[in-house]
Amino acid sequence: SAHVVGKPSRAFFESVIGTMKLPSSEYGRIAIIGDDVKNDLGGATKELGLWRVLGTFAQSFPGDAPLNICCPNS
Repeated sequence: SAHVVGKPSRAFFESVIGTMKLPSSEYGRIAIIGDDVKNDLGGATKELGLWRVLGTFAQSFPGDAPLNICCPNS
């Protein structure tokens, strides 16, 4: 049976990373590029130690605070 997962769930990222056959010590070499902090670069990417990059093409709303995300565990 199918098991549906999607970002930003940990299961989604682990299923993709699993195809790379990398040891967890190498996860910091994986870059996730997104335009949405919560949905693209959310908790699972930080928990797994992935390198998170927020694209400058991100849509923002008036009054949004600027975000500076570049590195794991920041």
